[in-house]
Amino acid sequence: MHQNNSQFIFCVKCKGKLNLEVLHETTEITEGFLHCKKCHSKFPIILKIPIMMKDLSQFLRIRSSLGGFLLKSCITKSMKDFLKHTMSKIQKSENDYFQTEKRWTNIYQSNRNSSFYGIINSYLSKISPKNFVVEYGASIGIISNSLGLKHQHVFGIDTSFSALLEAKMNSVKNCEYI
Repeated sequence: MHQNNSQFIFCVKCKGKLNLEVLHETTEITEGFLHCKKCHSKFPIILKIPIMMKDLSQFLRIRSSLGGFLLKSCITKSMKDFLKHTMSKIQKSENDYFQTEKRWTNIYQSNRNSSFYGIINSYLSKISPKNFVVEYGASIGIISNSLGLKHQHVFGIDTSFSALLEAKMNSVKNCEYI
C-alpha cells in the first residue's frame, strides 16, 4: 500500500477516519494497520494489501487456508500475534473459499488477453481523466490497471485475496488494491 493513499480509505464499519501504523515498509507499506479513530476497529495491511473487512474472523472462517497463508506471510511479530488472536476465535468451516478463489484467479489470468477486455478497455478509454476512480469487483486488476494509465488515483476492491495479490503484483503505481 502506498502511504499517500491511506488518506482515501475510511472505516468500513462507521466511515470514520483511519490512522496508519506502519510495521514494515520498503518502497510501499508491506505490513501495518489502519486504526479507526471513531469506532477503534483495526484493519491489517499484509503483503501490501489492506484487508478492510467488517469482521475479519468471519471472513477467515470460510477461508481457513487463507489464514494460514497470511500467517506464514507475516514479517512482524505484532502482525503474527494479531492474526493468531483473530484466528483463535474461528470455528473452522467445511468450505475453504480461498482454494476456490485461487482457481478463479488462475482462470482470470489465462483469459487476461481475451477480446472481452479489449472491448471493455475501448469503452473505458472514452472516459475523460478523473482524479479518483473505484472499481468494485477488481479481481486480478486488469481493468483497474488499465484505468490507472489515465486516471490519477485508482482503487480496485475485491473480496478475493488471491486475486488481489495477483493484481498488486502487476499494478501500476497509482493503483491501490483493497
